[in-house]
Amino acid sequence: MRLLNVLSASLIFVSLGTAVWAEDARQPVPDADKLKDAEKTVKDVFKADYAKTKPAERAEFAQKLLQQGMETKDDATTRYILFREAASQAAQAGDAATAMKALTEMGKAFNVDAMALKLDALSKAGGAAATADASKALAESYVALIDEAVAGDNYDTAARATGPAESAARRAQDMPLVAKVQARAKELRDLQGEFVKVKTAKQTLAEKPDDPASNLA
Repeated sequence: MRLLNVLSASLIFVSLGTAVWAEDARQPVPDADKLKDAEKTVKDVFKADYAKTKPAERAEFAQKLLQQGMETKDDATTRYILFREAASQAAQAGDAATAMKALTEMGKAFNVDAMALKLDALSKAGGAAATADASKALAESYVALIDEAVAGDNYDTAARATGPAESAARRAQDMPLVAKVQARAKELRDLQGEFVKVKTAKQTLAEKPDDPASNLA
C-alpha cells in the first residue's frame, strides 16, 4: 500500500491548499549550439568507446559517462551531454538502472522533464533487454518511475508506465513482480479517481467556501 500512502499525503496538500513552492535551483538546458559543440568533443574523446556495439560494452561505457558527468562541476554544457549520452548508451544496452540514474542526475541539475525522459529511455531499453535479469531490472525501473510519478501527481506518466512494466515482468517470468505491478496499476486507477474528486472540490471551494460536499471531499 506504499503507493496509497504516497498519494494520501499528496491529496492532503492539494485539498488543504497548503503546498509549499520551493524555488527551482536547477539550471536551464544549455544553448543548442553549445550542446552541439560539447557533443562533438565528447564523441571525439570517447571515439573508441562509441565504436563498440556489444551490450556489455555499451553498459560499461554508459557507467563511465555517468561517473564523469557526476565529476564534472564547472562545465554545465559538458555535464548535460555526459548525462544524456550515459542514458542513451545504457538504454541501447538494455541497462535500465543506469539509464534511470543518469536521468535522475540530469533532473537534479537541469530544468528538464526527467520523468518523460525516463519513460522514453525505458521504452528504448525494453527493446534491448535480452535476458530475464535485464527484463526484471526493467520492470523494477518502471515500478520506481510509477512511484515517482504518483508522488509528483503525474498520473499520465504513471499510467503509461504500468503496461510496459507488466510486460517486462512477464518476460522475466517473475510472478511476484507481475503481481506487484498489477497491484500498482489497480491502486493507480483508484487513486486517479480520488485525486480528480479532490481537485474538483478544491476548485468548487474557491468559489463556494461553505459547500458541504466539497468540504467533505
